[in-house]
Amino acid sequence: MFLNFITLIFLVVILFLIKKLGFGNYGKKFVVENYLGVVLDGENRIFIKIKKKNFYFFEREKNYEIKYIRGKNNFEEIKEYFDVTLKNQDFIIKEINSNKFFDFQKKAIVLLRNPISVLNKIPLNFLPETELKSLIYEMAEFEIVEIERKDFKTFFEKLLYLKFKKLGESKENNENK
Repeated sequence: MFLNFITLIFLVVILFLIKKLGFGNYGKKFVVENYLGVVLDGENRIFIKIKKKNFYFFEREKNYEIKYIRGKNNFEEIKEYFDVTLKNQDFIIKEINSNKFFDFQKKAIVLLRNPISVLNKIPLNFLPETELKSLIYEMAEFEIVEIERKDFKTFFEKLLYLKFKKLGESKENNENK
């Protein structure tokens, strides 16, 4: 009995470490067809408003905070970018739960599928990440948004932050030349 209890505790600790270090499956993906708009709050957090279908009949509006980025007090540029990129187009939202315990606001990453891809028939869960384009890179390259360092908490997110940091350094080197 005692050995079973120790084994159970050991498995719970391993599952906790997998989740906190970012080795687990990270959020579910779904296709969105109805982009409604973008909102910037007082702390320059960017929220995207979409219309989501529940049970194929009921539609409701839902807001998602875009993870890893914050606005730079230029709401018109952000709104124009999202309107041009997402209006009348299918895109993919990857839902991410907050790391804080009593925070029920979902965060999201917005991804675009490669339009000329041969892999259009493959379900989203099996689609390779190279076929998806994240809007965060493009917005950071255009300097519309700032990268929010405190959102990068797990091991793989910190690797992603290093990639963003290299992107910024290479851009600065190109400007200095």
